[in-house]
Amino acid sequence: MLPEWIPTLKRSHSTPLEIDRAHRIYSNNTSRPRTMIFKLLRYTDRQAILEGARKARPALSDGTQLLFFADYSPGTTQERQGYREIRAKLRRKGIDSFLIYPAILRVNYKGTRMSFNSAEEAKDALKSSVLEGMEDE
Repeated sequence: MLPEWIPTLKRSHSTPLEIDRAHRIYSNNTSRPRTMIFKLLRYTDRQAILEGARKARPALSDGTQLLFFADYSPGTTQERQGYREIRAKLRRKGIDSFLIYPAILRVNYKGTRMSFNSAEEAKDALKSSVLEGMEDE
């Protein structure tokens, strides 16, 4: 049943999609669909699914939107969470920012695109004249 929900894959080879294991995450909220986690046997299948999901936006199954996310290692997750405070400040100021894999903060500000490789580097930029006036929040 799970392969039916996966976005259409243009596969260059005839090997079937093999799922190592799959499970749903428990939720008390029964009105919303539950999160499903699955592990594939081949990395190339994972990449093809993520690419197919990007191309098929929005990916739908019986009218329900499906969202696909790559799993990050605990270290990468921790690095990405380090940007939470700075991104909240940027959001409040109406400044566009987003994270690039693995944990690079990209900020578009006054026509300039800036990249920060660590949360500390981004916080230092807030204290400098690069993003003047933001450190007062």
